[in-house]
Amino acid sequence: MRALCAAIVLVLVAVAWPLRAEFGPGGEPALLTGTAGASQLEAEAEAAPAPGPSAQPPTQPATQPPTQAEPRPCKAVAVRPVTPLRVFAAIEDAWNDGQPDSIVRFLPEDKILLRLEKSAPEKAFYSNKQAAYMLRDEFRFTMTESFEFVDFTYSKDGDDPPSARAQWAFRREPEGQVTVQKVRIGLRLEADRWVVSEIKIED
Repeated sequence: MRALCAAIVLVLVAVAWPLRAEFGPGGEPALLTGTAGASQLEAEAEAAPAPGPSAQPPTQPATQPPTQAEPRPCKAVAVRPVTPLRVFAAIEDAWNDGQPDSIVRFLPEDKILLRLEKSAPEKAFYSNKQAAYMLRDEFRFTMTESFEFVDFTYSKDGDDPPSARAQWAFRREPEGQVTVQKVRIGLRLEADRWVVSEIKIED
């Protein structure tokens, strides 16, 4: 019996002794109080990577509002006055191009002296609409070969109203004979603009 008890005591001592080496006298773990525990902590601290600065997202450059180009100052554009010579030039171009409507826009609001045939009366006046119809009809049945002003009469003091004579070469048929006639065109002022006062075939 004593031998059994002694064996049990030896077993307990053998088991408890390693545990005693791991704990201090007060029952605290030797890892916290012993030098071996401190060395282990220092070694672990040295092995652990040093804490770096906290990662921050890359800073984005501040977006600047788009710059707007300053508006350029508007330059005043001088409007060229419509002179009698410019009216005659526009009529000459329209006649050569066979565009009667470009001549109609220069007709006056009231009466105009119009003579497109030598057989027509010397002084026959027509309204704006009548003259426009007659001009379009004349261009429909003639094919202009050339139309050119050859002389001008114009007095700035207003004594003589602007007028010009043109030489008009045309055909009545595609293979017909070329006819050459002289055309007199006069202008006058109406509401501060130059309008056609007469279109007359001369004998």
